[in-house]
Parts: sequence; C-alpha cells; structure tokens
Amino acid sequence: MSNVVLTIVSVVAAVNLLLTLAAIRRVNELADRTSETRAERPVPGTGVAEFSVRDTTGAALTLADVGEDGLRVAFLLAGCAPCKEVEASLADIPADQGALVVAVNGRANAPDVLEIIAGLPRHARVVVGADVLRMATAFSVSAYPTVLYAADGVVRVAAASILASGPAPKLHTIVPAPAPA
Repeated sequence: MSNVVLTIVSVVAAVNLLLTLAAIRRVNELADRTSETRAERPVPGTGVAEFSVRDTTGAALTLADVGEDGLRVAFLLAGCAPCKEVEASLADIPADQGALVVAVNGRANAPDVLEIIAGLPRHARVVVGADVLRMATAFSVSAYPTVLYAADGVVRVAAASILASGPAPKLHTIVPAPAPA
C-alpha cells in the first residue's frame, strides 16, 4: 500500500515539475516578444516621413506644416490615464505659442474621444481615427502619450508629458518618460 502511495506522489510531483518548467519557458518567450515590440518615442533628429491627413475641420495637415515655425504634436490614446494628465496640460497652452496638433487615437464619435476634444484649446488642430495612425507612423511614434516638437521636417524634442510652455513655439519644457525597468 505504501509503495502505491509513494508511486502516485512521485508521478504527481514529476508532472508538476514538467508543468512548472513549461510555464517558465512560456513566460520567457512572452517577455522576449514584448521587449521586441516595445512602444517608443522618436529620438531628437528623427526625420518626419511624408504624410497627409485631415483634421476634424476637414483641413489638410501634411509634412509641409512641419516647417520652419515648427509644430507641437500630442499623441493621446482614449482611456489612457497618463494621457489625461497631458490633456489637462494642453488646455493651458495659449494660441500665441505656436501651432498645436492633437492626435487622438480612438473612434471619432466615441464618448471618451469627444470628451478629450471638448477639453482642448480652440486653436488646437485635432486629428482622429485612421489619420492618427498615419501621423504616428510619419513621426515614428508608438507610445502614448507622446508630446513632441518638430521643425523643418525633423523631431527636435519628444517626451511623455508637458511641464510648462515658454513664450515661443520652440521654448517649452517637457519631461522624458522614465526608463523601463
């Protein structure tokens, strides 16, 4: 009788060990895949690719708009908690501090997207829907939120949030995202 119990316990322990090793291997595979597709922001000096989108008023926005005077762009994701903080900061940027584009990733008529748009300054040009993905690709953005300043077709500064805005379009302070652990 004790040999039968000992055999059963040994088999159960061996199966448990095999399942644990398989789970560890799967977690490591997923971790490797996640690190390969990590979301990123463009680095200063990144060129902006050709793009052509329409804002919510129907006006065209293209690479030509990223000219000498520069363009501040905020990429926000509906339902994103850190994006809410950036959204609140954008509301305080006056029109005399340069062009501002806000790209909101989400369905154009979704309540959370409409709520974001309602809180933006009137001078902000808003892009929604599939055009956001075209812009994100052109600016090399895959992380939300991303706030950047680009001029002459080149990203000059990119970060996760805005602290303050200065008196001119090129003068602003933004805080980079913390390094991944």
